[in-house]
Amino acid sequence: MGHIQNASISTIANLAVFGVHCICDKITLTKTSLFNANKWKVVELRSATIPVTWDSKVDLL
Repeated sequence: MGHIQNASISTIANLAVFGVHCICDKITLTKTSLFNANKWKVVELRSATIPVTWDSKVDLL
């Protein structure tokens, strides 16, 4: 956003940052964008459980 300082809020709202969060055996893909001039919007796009033991290999299906 620092590179396009003269852009409108609606133009900047189209920009997004994607993030990956790994917590224990769960991995999550999130999308963060500007909702309005004072608020951010964070949306969870996908999540998956990663099997970490042989007993949890059923999660691969």
